[in-house]
Amino acid sequence: MLNRFPATLALRRASLTANRHVPRITKRTLLANPSLDADIYSKSKNESEFTKFKPDTYPNPLFKFNTDELLELGEEDLTHLSKLPYKSLSETDNFCFNVIRIVHENIIKNPPVAKRFLACLTDPKLRQVVVSCLKEYYKSNRLRESILQFIIDPDNPETRRSIFANIESIIFHPSTPEEEKSVLLINYMRKLAQCSSPNETAFLLHDKTANAIMNLTTDDQKTELYSYFLHINMKFFDMTLFEKYKTSLLYGSNLRRLVAKTGIIDPKWHHTNKHHYSEEHKQKMVHFFTFNDLRLFTSQAIESKDLLAANMYLDLLVKKLEILPKSLSTADHKKRVSNMLQTLLQYSMVFQGPEQCIKFLHYMPKAGLDLRPATMLRVLSQLRREMCYDEALFLINNLHSCELLPNQREVLVNEIIGVISSKFAAHPKIVLAYYASMFNRKQDEALHLLDKLGVLQLIHGKDFSNKKFTEIPRADIHQDLKGCSLRHSHIHNMYYVALKKMKSEMRTPELIKCLYDKYMTEVRCSDQSSPLHESNIDESIVCLLVEYLLKISPGSVDMDLGKDKRKFETAKEISQDFFDKIGLVREKKKVYLLEMLISSALLQHNDYTFAASMLKFSKDMKMATTFNQIYPFIMYHYVRGETSKAEAWYNLMVKEGVKNKSVASDRLITIAKECGWATIGTSYKRAVTKRNKRERRELAQLNKNRLQSLARNNLADQSSHPSNLLRELSAIIGANPVSTTDTEDSSS
Repeated sequence: MLNRFPATLALRRASLTANRHVPRITKRTLLANPSLDADIYSKSKNESEFTKFKPDTYPNPLFKFNTDELLELGEEDLTHLSKLPYKSLSETDNFCFNVIRIVHENIIKNPPVAKRFLACLTDPKLRQVVVSCLKEYYKSNRLRESILQFIIDPDNPETRRSIFANIESIIFHPSTPEEEKSVLLINYMRKLAQCSSPNETAFLLHDKTANAIMNLTTDDQKTELYSYFLHINMKFFDMTLFEKYKTSLLYGSNLRRLVAKTGIIDPKWHHTNKHHYSEEHKQKMVHFFTFNDLRLFTSQAIESKDLLAANMYLDLLVKKLEILPKSLSTADHKKRVSNMLQTLLQYSMVFQGPEQCIKFLHYMPKAGLDLRPATMLRVLSQLRREMCYDEALFLINNLHSCELLPNQREVLVNEIIGVISSKFAAHPKIVLAYYASMFNRKQDEALHLLDKLGVLQLIHGKDFSNKKFTEIPRADIHQDLKGCSLRHSHIHNMYYVALKKMKSEMRTPELIKCLYDKYMTEVRCSDQSSPLHESNIDESIVCLLVEYLLKISPGSVDMDLGKDKRKFETAKEISQDFFDKIGLVREKKKVYLLEMLISSALLQHNDYTFAASMLKFSKDMKMATTFNQIYPFIMYHYVRGETSKAEAWYNLMVKEGVKNKSVASDRLITIAKECGWATIGTSYKRAVTKRNKRERRELAQLNKNRLQSLARNNLADQSSHPSNLLRELSAIIGANPVSTTDTEDSSS
């Protein structure tokens, strides 16, 4: 029976006993009386004599090297020398024998070395000699044979059959314990990944095999396995299962998300700031990820204003588009081109300024692409973020009459409320007037809801009564915008403008608690059609109420927390009650709420029990661990002299790959050095510094290009002449009206 599973036996004997990271130590003779060369500073450290050999050099010195000397050669030297000529195949015998020996000794122990020496064999005759000898030798060893075949010809059907057979022999071996199967599988995948080259055609695992792998492996093993899959380009036939697998990583820790987006092998804390990947690695990413994957990663990087990540993923997205079918006659490709332009539009508006939308809107009609609502909604969204409210309102006036898809209509309504709430944040009665006009499917239905929530009283005063609904002004809006569906996010906006306008001394714990109680009363008694039904809400309103209790400056990005004990106790009561009564799915939960509660509990009120319960809740919900969740625990123990406990929390932060805040990062490194912790964080800090320098350089170049573009087009600086952008938009849409219909999903 065991003879039927040679790959399993080979892995057990060789793979498990070999260290994953085997450093090669070269013995060197120590000089009794060492001395410095006279010209020690005259040569570059990286300069090599071997690369100076002319292409017609004969005899080739490479053929006289022994294995140790060959292993000492750098990749550039080895590649250069291997191209030098020979006159007779017999003079290469020693070299071929040594390469065979090196490959054989390293194909299991150190696959990248085996790959490097096989890759240097560009001469067909030499390659034939070495490969044929190794193939003959590995006829009875399916493990080594499959790795060899994967190095030399990954697209060969025989190579793929061999690899699939080995995987199946590992995971379906009847007498191997389940725990050992997963270790054997991961070791085999690691060896394939370490010697992989970019290949366009994915290895697709059958459903039985894929499901077995998912059942065999732990969460940590799944993360590790995914990194190997990317380098091999291995997925599942059942892409739904594979997408579920990938999504689970994207919702995991920082390091898991990093693996899901890059496939980096053996990620460490400092890798979360990695900004450079080899061309080979990026080529593998292009082949492994779908167009939509890369578009999503690009958009996420743009939205978080991560310029380096945005640049990398945008470059990969362009390359992906280039290798996909290029016929513009196909609807799919035309949609991809349109989506690509929308992503470029988003990139340029975020990193170069809102006026950059003009050149894209000029270009699209020239390229035969309509100005579709999906594109204009992206422009609208970014104009709102950049506080170009007049331009945003102009687009709204042109979009509301278009025949929009249901999700696009919802986006438009959200943007209208967003623009009005921001533009008139200091005038909640104006915002309320738009709210009353837009959400009026039933007579004053939306106003009745705000009244029951206590929000109308915040805006119009505590004496407000139902009888005065008719006295509330209505905004004069187009008929198309009336009767919109009311969402939880729109109600959140009304809370936001009402609380923001109030004086701080009026926002008492009693008032906030009263607002929360009224909110929960409506949530508990609402039916499924209501925006306040449990299935339609998220944590945004509760998060806003807690923020007004705990933060000194609600709405600010920092974690500047107040010391008021009554407010903290009210925030505790509200949050615990909400978590106990409302079972939201993870996607609707906000880690920011937990960050505020934990930080306030530990840094201001010494409530360790509550903070620990909030962190446990976060873990139970499988929410990502963040800096503002862990840092308070470190500091809580450190200031009490409990350095071993502080180090344990610090190590958790390192393990999860939590990104540090810049100022606090310096503080933690100082503490780690002071306490003599095993991981100090200097590599992390160095990576942050390098990344910041690179980002400043690239941002400076973008700004330089932007100024040159403005000068070429005779566009004045937008801050001095805000009407220019509005005039340009008016001219473009006047010449190329927005298409009245759209088959394109703006959320895609």
